[in-house]
Amino acid sequence: MCHPLNTLRFFGMVRTKATDTDGYTDGTSEVVVVHLEPHGILRIWRDSSVNITGMELEVDLRGILYAPKVTVTPWDSCAPKCFPSTESATDYSCVKFCQPTPDGITEDECIAGTACCCSMAKRVVCSANDAGTTSCAQYKSLVAQTLSGDTCAKICARQLGAF
Repeated sequence: MCHPLNTLRFFGMVRTKATDTDGYTDGTSEVVVVHLEPHGILRIWRDSSVNITGMELEVDLRGILYAPKVTVTPWDSCAPKCFPSTESATDYSCVKFCQPTPDGITEDECIAGTACCCSMAKRVVCSANDAGTTSCAQYKSLVAQTLSGDTCAKICARQLGAF
């Protein structure tokens, strides 16, 4: 199962098809940015003033390269980032990816790998249900730990539970 932490952006080609009342089909093509947000919303960003309301769209994504195991550096802050950013959205997702510094340990010790520090990721997905309330599900993962061994693994497991 895929639990993305960041918005993924791809280039694609959109072909529009429109048929008028006489049966004439007109198609145009343009390059677009396909924006996949962490909670699964797919948006197509266009730089065209052509009105596509009522048109059938085909998005060609051939040639996309996706590397889910790319090394990602934890964010500087553990503050969550939410998508979409409007508070009126009924379906949304919030993510955070960071390495909290445990009490008594400096950030330099975490960077140097001389202390047990844990990089963690959390994703919360919320959506409106039929009862008119909001339901949320969460995913948490230990991404990395600075020291190997059971002692550091146990420390990280406790931190992940409270993350």
